[in-house]
Amino acid sequence: MKKKVVKVLLCILLILIVGVAGVVVWQWDNLMAVKTAFTNSPEDIQVMIEENDERVAQAIQKVDGITVRDLTNEEKEELKNGDLDREQVLDLLTSTDTSSAAASSEGQSAQTASETNTAEPAAETPVPAEEDANKQQLSRYLAEIYVMKAEYTAWLEQKYNEAIEEFNALDESERTTDAKYSIGMSYLDEALAKEEECDAEMANLEQKISDLLTEMGEDTSLVDDIQATYEKEKELKKAYYLGG
Repeated sequence: MKKKVVKVLLCILLILIVGVAGVVVWQWDNLMAVKTAFTNSPEDIQVMIEENDERVAQAIQKVDGITVRDLTNEEKEELKNGDLDREQVLDLLTSTDTSSAAASSEGQSAQTASETNTAEPAAETPVPAEEDANKQQLSRYLAEIYVMKAEYTAWLEQKYNEAIEEFNALDESERTTDAKYSIGMSYLDEALAKEEECDAEMANLEQKISDLLTEMGEDTSLVDDIQATYEKEKELKKAYYLGG
């Protein structure tokens, strides 16, 4: 019941945006979100989101030597709860250290005990050359995109839950279409402002990435891929909450 309520509420919101703006092209992603929500199940949309995430990872592979990954579910929760700040997460996403210190220590102790008298002294592993500074910076910019996506998704989830709670807090006799509309309108300005904020942050990052790729002599089509997947991500996220 709660999901149906929010589905109707958000649908009213998106259609209202189009009507108020009067510019269909500008709101094309919102119209596509409505279409996607009503022609796909939430499970199908989740698969589409995962496929879009994979396209991001594939696009990043256009540039060799980039060290970056998406957040794990645990890291997303820690970022949302404030247990990790942005800089800590960025460090994790661009780190080249994939080993566990504890596991490494235990493994080394076991190996030492069993091979003390039989193994030849191991040659020192050469220290890898420091990664090119430009590629480190590019990795950082790309990590910022992953962090921004996690933050925006957490914000959407929070507003989704707030809308449900606000509607369900009404007396049963007050849970009307007008009430849905009123609640939706109360979130409209905030939602549009948040999307505009994300768009501006993404545009800024894309410009930095484009400038850096040009400086490195790399193909800048990566920026086009990032923008395309970003627009698709917004459409799919809206559709997911519409159909949730």
